[in-house]
Amino acid sequence: MSVSKKTTKKPQYEASVRVLGKMYHAKGKTAQEAIYKLEPGSVAGAALLTVKKGRKSKEHILPTVQARRLFNASHTAREILAKNVGLIFEGI
Repeated sequence: MSVSKKTTKKPQYEASVRVLGKMYHAKGKTAQEAIYKLEPGSVAGAALLTVKKGRKSKEHILPTVQARRLFNASHTAREILAKNVGLIFEGI
């Protein structure tokens, strides 16, 4: 007798950021992980961060200072800011 297990696929978070007119995308199990995987390179201005989970999405404007810390800073600073910004999107 074979028993089939139903696997419920957890919706992944999709993060995208628009910096100086270019879009960058990443996916992750959590909002923090998806944001941390984004790598737009050198950031010289404000950024529009969008996180989607299934059909729901939320946007947040990152001021220049936060965008630089999130994408250009050291590993530790980036990790801390990714956690803090990720908390904004966890309620999606």
